[in-house]
Amino acid sequence: MDPAIKGTLNVLTAAKEVGVKRVVVTSSISSIIPSPNWPSDVVKREDCWTDVEYCKKKEVVHHLCFTCYFCVKEMEDFVHKVLVV
Repeated sequence: MDPAIKGTLNVLTAAKEVGVKRVVVTSSISSIIPSPNWPSDVVKREDCWTDVEYCKKKEVVHHLCFTCYFCVKEMEDFVHKVLVV
């Protein structure tokens, strides 16, 4: 998981340093499932994330799931802390 997070943050840092205006980060469906509390009649969108506590409680350990989730969350933190003034 650590290389994916560090790699994403390295790309974002480098992009900022050279003045890139927009970076598109793609992820995987693994970053939003399982999400058992999400209403079944509502399309999953940007505020739907893997329920990490559910995964821990049910012992659902899927490396890609956690990697995608934490990588996207770290990227969001970076954007809010470093890019948003």
